[in-house]
Amino acid sequence: MGPIHERLADALGRFAALSRASEQRASSPANLTPLQGRALALLSRRGPIRVGALAKELMVAYATASEALTTLESKGLVVKEAAPDEHRAVLVDLTRKGRTIARRASGWVSKAIETAVSTLDDGEAGAILAGLIKLLVTLEADGAILEARMCVSCRYFESGGGQGARPHYCHLLESSIGTHELRVDCPEHERGSPDQVSRAVASFRLV
Repeated sequence: MGPIHERLADALGRFAALSRASEQRASSPANLTPLQGRALALLSRRGPIRVGALAKELMVAYATASEALTTLESKGLVVKEAAPDEHRAVLVDLTRKGRTIARRASGWVSKAIETAVSTLDDGEAGAILAGLIKLLVTLEADGAILEARMCVSCRYFESGGGQGARPHYCHLLESSIGTHELRVDCPEHERGSPDQVSRAVASFRLV
């Protein structure tokens, strides 16, 4: 790893430190732990989710996630219900009170980072987004993070299928998309086959 890569890793580490510090500061007034706050924010984005899936998203052990959810349930912030497709499976969702708290939890870190990001022009933001997506793809392939709902791994995505400033193509939207429009957590994401994802990732790295 060269000096520039070391500096980049250090910069990313500073963002991680900011995230942890912000979560810690903001969780105290709500009488929540940082993990509980992240769980609420995730449920707000994803809707009903199984405990196991939530644990993987939060990158914690199943027992740790289950304990956090039990506490949130006792506070009236989440509710557990049987999965409609498999009655033995349990889904966790937010209550009305939980949604209110989740909106605050989602903004614990985002405000500071959004303010900083807003100082970038579209070209700078697009270049950074493309680089971060490539890092996420690598981390996903290494098993360091759960499979993300990114454009580059979606069956509808075609890297290089667009033109000009919008070099990619989304077959679901039937529209060309620019790098600055790529998503890292798309609700319409449908993962492509392994071969399709490999080709899309390889092509994306060249765009």
